[in-house]
Amino acid sequence: MKIRKKPRRIVNLGDGATLLYKTTKRKASAWYMGFLGGAMEDEKEGTAHFLEHMLFNGTNKRTCEDINKDEIEIASLNAYTGVYYTILESVRTNKLTNETLEFMTDILLNNKINEDKMENERKVIIEELNKTLDKYKINVGYHNLSQIFECSFNYPKILGTLEDIESINKNDLEEFKKKNYVKQNFILSVVTKMPVKKVIKLYKEIIEPKLFYANDYQPRKVYDIEPSKPESLVIVKNENLQQVSCMISLVYNKGIKDCENRNIFDYIRVLIGGQNSSLFTRLRKMGLIYSFGSCSFTEYNHKSVCSFDFKCLPEKIKQIIDVIGEEFKTLYENGMSQEFFEKEHKNQEYLNDELPSSYNMLRIAKGMILDYVELGYLPKKLNWKNEHKKITLNQINRYLKTILSRDNKMYVTYLGNVKDEDVYSLEETKSKLLF
Repeated sequence: MKIRKKPRRIVNLGDGATLLYKTTKRKASAWYMGFLGGAMEDEKEGTAHFLEHMLFNGTNKRTCEDINKDEIEIASLNAYTGVYYTILESVRTNKLTNETLEFMTDILLNNKINEDKMENERKVIIEELNKTLDKYKINVGYHNLSQIFECSFNYPKILGTLEDIESINKNDLEEFKKKNYVKQNFILSVVTKMPVKKVIKLYKEIIEPKLFYANDYQPRKVYDIEPSKPESLVIVKNENLQQVSCMISLVYNKGIKDCENRNIFDYIRVLIGGQNSSLFTRLRKMGLIYSFGSCSFTEYNHKSVCSFDFKCLPEKIKQIIDVIGEEFKTLYENGMSQEFFEKEHKNQEYLNDELPSSYNMLRIAKGMILDYVELGYLPKKLNWKNEHKKITLNQINRYLKTILSRDNKMYVTYLGNVKDEDVYSLEETKSKLLF
C-alpha cells in the first residue's frame, strides 16, 4: 500500500477503495464516508437520493428509534446525495472514533429497505421536490445554471421527476445499491489528528469487513460536463414578480489547477459583490437596486464560473449595467487597491479565527471529495485556515484580469416582467462588462 509522505494524502486502500486524509491538531475528527455513486448513475432520476433517505429507517442491527438515540449519544450524522456521490458526515471527539465508525458503517451498509417506510419517504421527497420546483420558478440561479450546461446540476435533477419518484420501487433501490454501494466505489475522507496508519487500521477492522466487492463491477462513467452551450442572454417571463432578478455568469478556463492560491476567490468575491465593495455601495446610494447578490465561484471540470446577481425594477436594468461596467473597467485597469487588500486580509484573519473548528474540518473533508471526484487529484494547497496569508496583491490582480477578459463566455438571465427593450443585447452587455 503506497502512502505519500505529505500532510495530505490519497491512499489506495485496495480493491478500488480510497482514503483522502489530512492532518489537524484538533482533538476531534471529521469523517465523510460514502460511495462514488450519485444522481448521474440513476436509471430513474431520484433513485440515489431516495436510497439516501432510506439510510435512517433502520438496519439489521438498529431500529429507527435506536438510530435516533445513537445520533444523540454517539454521532450526529448528515447525509448528502450529489451528482457523483452519496455520503454521510460526522464530526466527533476522537474518544468516540470506534463507535462513530461502527455507527456510520451500519447505517450506510446495512440499511433495510422496508416498503412501508418507502411510502413515508416518498411523500417527504415529493414535498421536497414541490418546494424546490416552487423555488425554481422564482430562482434566477437555477435558470442561469441550466442555461450554461447541457447537463443540469440543480436539485430537480438530484431529487428526480415526479413521475420517476412515484415509480421507484424496492427493487430499483436494491439494484442501485448493488451496483454502486460497492468496495470499488468506496471513499473515506478524514481530517484528524490520528496518524494515517491508525485510520487505515480502523478501516480494516471496522469498515472493510462490511464492504461488498462486486465481481461484475463496471467502472464509473466519465461524464463530460464542459459548458457546451453557446453564450446567451435569456429572458424568463414572470409577470407576477414586481422585481426583476438578473444573474450574469462568466465562464473561463483558468480553474483551481491553474490558480496559485484558491483563497484568491474569496478576495475577488468580496471585491465584486461584497457589502462594502465600491460597486455595491454605488448602486445602493443611487437607489438602483433592491439587493445585490454576493459574487460566487464554481468549478466544473477545469472550467470556472464567476456569477453575480441583483434585483431591480425593469427600467433600471440598463443603468445598472452601465454602472457595473464602469466599476469593472476601473478594476480591470487598476486592480484591487492596497488599502482594500489590507482591510480584507484582516477580515480573513478574523473569519478563520472565528469559524468553529468543526465547520472548518467538515469543509476541508468535503472539499477533498469534491476535488478528487471533479479534478481527479487534490490541489497542492489545501490548508484553508492559513492559505490567505500566502496571497499577494499581484496574484489577485492577475486573476481579476482573467475573469474580466472578453475571451470568456457570458451567460445573462433575466427573470420577471421584463421586455426586450428593457435590456441590452448580449453583445452590448459583454462589451460593457468585459475588456
